[in-house]
Amino acid sequence: MGEGKIRSMRTQHLLEKVGIFVFLSILITGSLLIFTFGAISFTALFLLWARQHWKSDSPAMQYGCGRSSSKDLDYLNGGMLFLCALWFYLNAAVDL
Repeated sequence: MGEGKIRSMRTQHLLEKVGIFVFLSILITGSLLIFTFGAISFTALFLLWARQHWKSDSPAMQYGCGRSSSKDLDYLNGGMLFLCALWFYLNAAVDL
């Protein structure tokens, strides 16, 4: 083999490695952005739920929707929001 052909093969091999590195970097960065957005969104939703839930003059309390089944469902909604936020935070931590 000639020197030019070996150099061409090395250059091609290097370009393949760089392409794989760039692809994986974009993939990891994209998933990290999605997980971060999800974590922030679910945290905001959880905080809005908590503010509404602990308000004493909330519409649910004014209109008599404070029965036990309604309260259980309300706690279930809050717990689900918290678990979803936690799941997004854990996935972001794994990506980091």
